Amino acid sequence: MGTAARVSGGILAGILSLVVIVALFLAMFFAHFWLFAYSTSRNAQIYQTSYGAQTAFIAQANNLVSEITTVKVQIADTTNTPRSEVPALQAQQAQETTQACALIAQVSSIPLPTNLAAFSATDC
Repeated sequence: MGTAARVSGGILAGILSLVVIVALFLAMFFAHFWLFAYSTSRNAQIYQTSYGAQTAFIAQANNLVSEITTVKVQIADTTNTPRSEVPALQAQQAQETTQACALIAQVSSIPLPTNLAAFSATDC
């Protein structure tokens, strides 16, 4: 084999080595993003079932149930609530009920307080 063949073989080996290194780098780069996304998703699932998140859902649902009760009183109070405001109040009540039911549905690892259990049974 001549010098030219050895040089071209060396160049070919160098290019092949470079291609392999780039391929390994890209494989690790994309594997990192895939594993990071999986880890983030798993952490979010763990957080959603944690005690802190569950109690926060309950607190938010309690606030919404209180607001819903206030809106119901406003709708029923025909002397102080103008009839023109009733449709807006009914829409507010429906929207808050939907939010409260969604929050109550997310509570899974701790028992619901009796007021929320009753609300869920009647309004959700």
